[in-house]
Amino acid sequence: MSLINSVANNKIYKTILFLILIFIFIIGGIFIGMTKEMKEKVEQNRELTIKSLEFTMLLWLEQRVKSLESAVIYAGNNGIYNDEEKIVKFNQNFINSNPFFNAVQMLIPQKYFYMDGKKIIDYEKNIAYNEDKNITRAISQPWFIKTKESEKTTINEMKKHHYLHEQTINICTPIKDGAKFVGVFCGILKTDSLFDKIKEIKIPQNFYYFIVDNFGNALTELKNKELLVSIEQTCIEKNRKENISLQVGDDAVSLTKLHGFEWYLGVGVDTHKFLLSNMKKTIIYAIVSFLSFLIMLYFINLIYEFIIKKLSAKKEQYEQLLLHQSRLNEIGGLVSGINHQLKQPINSLSLIISSMSETLKKDELDKELFQSNLALCKSQIWAMNNTINIYRNFYKFDDAISEFDIIKCIKDVILVTKTELNHHNITLKFDKSYESIAVKSIENFIYQILLVLILNSKDAILSQKNSKKREILIEVSQKDNEVEICVLDFGSGVEKSKKELIFEPKQSSKKHGFGLGLCFAKMLSSRRLNGDLRLVSLKNPTKFSLNIQKNLKA
Repeated sequence: MSLINSVANNKIYKTILFLILIFIFIIGGIFIGMTKEMKEKVEQNRELTIKSLEFTMLLWLEQRVKSLESAVIYAGNNGIYNDEEKIVKFNQNFINSNPFFNAVQMLIPQKYFYMDGKKIIDYEKNIAYNEDKNITRAISQPWFIKTKESEKTTINEMKKHHYLHEQTINICTPIKDGAKFVGVFCGILKTDSLFDKIKEIKIPQNFYYFIVDNFGNALTELKNKELLVSIEQTCIEKNRKENISLQVGDDAVSLTKLHGFEWYLGVGVDTHKFLLSNMKKTIIYAIVSFLSFLIMLYFINLIYEFIIKKLSAKKEQYEQLLLHQSRLNEIGGLVSGINHQLKQPINSLSLIISSMSETLKKDELDKELFQSNLALCKSQIWAMNNTINIYRNFYKFDDAISEFDIIKCIKDVILVTKTELNHHNITLKFDKSYESIAVKSIENFIYQILLVLILNSKDAILSQKNSKKREILIEVSQKDNEVEICVLDFGSGVEKSKKELIFEPKQSSKKHGFGLGLCFAKMLSSRRLNGDLRLVSLKNPTKFSLNIQKNLKA
């Protein structure tokens, strides 16, 4: 039964292992799919972040451009550029109503250059009113030339503003009198104010942004120096008008040319951290699901073990019933032997009593004769009692481990089977090389196994026609902690095809056998006696070998 349970358990555990592998395979597939999806999400978020940042910057600039253009249209239509008092007042009003500009400047060629309502240069008088005496500097600046030539609003980057002394963005629009160009009016923005505005935008976790110029020089802080070097190299190698994508380590970066600027807006993401952060919940869910799955399997296994124990108990009871049935089947054929074994001492008692009665009538019964006859009676009564005890041992079911003499045990079995064997003219020979072998085992089970083997040999002899050698041999040997009992016969033998099946249920070496005797004999020897029952020889002689331990542990 333990072997059957072991095989069944292996099947169940293999099934559980197979289910776990399938679960891991599914989770792995989901993980790979989600990793791919996350990478696509990285690209989508990066594009959306670029668009969001670009839109914010352009909207921020557009608000300032529109306010600037509206003011210039008003100035041009009202001829403010011709009146210096109006210019001063116009500048002051514009700054007050548009505080987001850090400064304003107005340049009217051949006339004057005003900064925040203060005259910096008077071209008519050829005078500069600040520390820079170069009065031609303003009209030679890119912001003035570009705006004059294009006659439309321009956005210009200043590395260092001459008046504010820091990096600025000059939004410049032409002043016109009708279609005639008369000058340029600029709103000055500190570059940091644009960057501060961008900082207000919430971007996805593990994403970052930066702004670089055409040469890859960082205009905003960029901590990854390796990335900055790569960007600088890429900007030099690439066409400055195209968008740029690059991979530096785990960082994936996209650079987009900003409309109206000689800048690149860069958005990067540490893909490794992004994937980890986004997969974290998925991994947690997977772990929780896997643990739940294992817990479920654990409880299923507990239920399975409980059912197996119940079934094993039922099976044990069923086997005990079959064992008892097998025992009754084997012993049933020996019932006539009880009659024969008891009949002889009873007849002897009857003769002794009759003899004593006749002697008593003749008044010839003396004390010595009485004592002699009494001893004979006691001897016959002991023989009957011994026979009854031996047969009773075969019928009772005692599986307790006890100390006994294995030689006496064999002799008791021989006594029980003697009448049956004599009836069929079969001789049983016992090799008496040992007078006594003390063992600690289950005597009742050894009785049962030997009885099965002897009766099996008897049937094999009877099934062979014209058998010349009608004898059964029993041999005993011992080595170390083992005792070997061999039962040999010269009967019909065992077919080679049945050698591996002889100990299986429903297999029998007898023509009309139940197929339980050898099966249960094998089971008792291996599972209860911690020994083994083997078919050593198929024919001439057929030899079965029973090996048991001399000191069986409980």
